[in-house]
Amino acid sequence: MRLEYGLSLQQQQRLIMTQELRQALTVLQLPVLDLERFIQQQLLENPVLEVREEAEPAAPAEEPWPRGWEAELDWDVLPPVRDEEEEMPRTQPAPAPTLAEHLYDQLRLLALSPEERRAAAFLIDSLDDNGYLTISLSEAALAANVPEDVMERALRIVQSLEPAGVGARSLQECLLLQWEALGIENPLV
Repeated sequence: MRLEYGLSLQQQQRLIMTQELRQALTVLQLPVLDLERFIQQQLLENPVLEVREEAEPAAPAEEPWPRGWEAELDWDVLPPVRDEEEEMPRTQPAPAPTLAEHLYDQLRLLALSPEERRAAAFLIDSLDDNGYLTISLSEAALAANVPEDVMERALRIVQSLEPAGVGARSLQECLLLQWEALGIENPLV
């Protein structure tokens, strides 16, 4: 004799005809006159049931336009109907700001002396397309008519702007500025 334990799961679907289901099916099959009689009978037998008075159907709203208004329109002056498949004119997205515009926007937010602001603006105008400073600080100070120490401060200000590495004079300086902006300290440098 062998005893086994096990668990089995079985799914079944059965239709059980309850009294309520039978009554519902009977009511659904009644013709309209018999249904009205059945409802009246139930109202008499059950004092909890009430007949709700239906509101009178609303009068049809007046037409906003009198009939025949189409004939009064001058169809020649109306704009043509657009075909739904016809493409609507699309607005052009605003062009992306240039590097100089982006830097000027940041520069406006800083509290600087007029001399520093003029020197920083000169340096921004002197950047090449890649964001590198291509002239020496002494040349920039002479051209902008500011002292060289002000130009050095202005360079540090420009180099603190986003994107990191802007205003660098070489690739090495650019990478160092980017590392500094990321908070990476390199012991090899």
